[in-house]
Amino acid sequence: MFFDDCGLPVGKPVPGWTRPQKPSKEKISGTSCDLYPLTVDHAEDLWNAYAVEAIPKNWVYVPFGPFDTLEDYREWIKYVECF
Repeated sequence: MFFDDCGLPVGKPVPGWTRPQKPSKEKISGTSCDLYPLTVDHAEDLWNAYAVEAIPKNWVYVPFGPFDTLEDYREWIKYVECF
């Protein structure tokens, strides 16, 4: 078992794992919600939602963040929008 910096488990290695294809940059409609491509327009709302946690658990399973400022988060979103 592997653990992150907060001591939360992140799982075991998966032999033979390969990276999936990148999703399209289109809205995906599901039965319970809709998924939209991340844009800098979402930054402030997401930043405020993440800011309520004393320990940033939302960032455990992602290879970036947490970010120190809203502007840092906006800059990162601008960077990833290019891909």
